[in-house]
Amino acid sequence: MEFMRFSQIRRGLPLILGGFFIFFWVGSFFAPWPWMRWPQKVQHIFVEAGTLVFQRSQWWSKASIITPEELATLEAQRDAYAVGYAQSLLLEEENVQLRELLNFLDRQPYDYVTGSVISRSIASTSTTFVIDRGSVDGLYTGAPVITGQGVYVGKIIALTPTTATISPLTNTTSATAVSLLNETRTIGIAQGEGNQVVMIHYIPQNEQVEAEEMVVTSGLESSVPSGLFVGIITEVRGETSAPFQEAIVEPWVDARMVRFVSVLLLKEGI
Repeated sequence: MEFMRFSQIRRGLPLILGGFFIFFWVGSFFAPWPWMRWPQKVQHIFVEAGTLVFQRSQWWSKASIITPEELATLEAQRDAYAVGYAQSLLLEEENVQLRELLNFLDRQPYDYVTGSVISRSIASTSTTFVIDRGSVDGLYTGAPVITGQGVYVGKIIALTPTTATISPLTNTTSATAVSLLNETRTIGIAQGEGNQVVMIHYIPQNEQVEAEEMVVTSGLESSVPSGLFVGIITEVRGETSAPFQEAIVEPWVDARMVRFVSVLLLKEGI
């Protein structure tokens, strides 16, 4: 009798365990308790594993019957898709940059010439790039160069009839008259430090300068208008006993990444 009862329990045990498993499995999708969510993770593992096995089996089964010519055709199609996708991404990025630039320039009172970057020379302390516009387009050395919504990039340092070489504000040979958008409108000279860093030196100690303040061109240079966005202060240095303090500025744009710029055509003294 005891043996028969044990045998019945043993035969019914899989049904009982199966019922509990189904209960917890179904309940995990509706229950709000975190401890009831573990079957979802298990299910995800099984699904991912099954998908991987299926894909691998499909690949091996097809690889065993594919010819070298068919394989070469598939590889060519893959390369064409990759190149097309990369070109579409570049085109979308170029369209965004051009729209921002033209939207800003439409609101400005001065003339400008828009050009494309055709070459770059990149180093840690000195980066220059060349655009496809030159002296025949009315450009001149010292002219300010912008991108995006009026973001200051640098100045023209060399010209040919059809090209212009631009030195970004981060170069160690570059200096830009700037102003801080703080209560006192602190002014200073932003000097390039290389490695995408600009430093404002000789700020009087009594000036209240803080991190995250915006920096713009001050208009104290005859060829560079005021209000062009330069960047954000990331750090202020200086001992309270020292006569001056200095601020580290992170430029808003990386000149190594721009593809389109505009040169503002301002006359001396305007």
